[in-house]
Amino acid sequence: MNIKTELKMDKWRFFQDHNLEWRWERKSIFGLLVGTSDHGFKLYSECRDNALFHGFFDRSSLVA
Repeated sequence: MNIKTELKMDKWRFFQDHNLEWRWERKSIFGLLVGTSDHGFKLYSECRDNALFHGFFDRSSLVA
């Protein structure tokens, strides 16, 4: 398995914090926390865009 394959297998979680702001976190295939948003976002779309910038791979955009 190469590094690109491992990165695509990372697990991403999007959630709202106690201020109801959107955040993301990224865990490796080994369960280690390897990334988090550095601040909260009012809009989910802004949070997702930030995650995309940091390597999030949106599987929902793939056509079967």
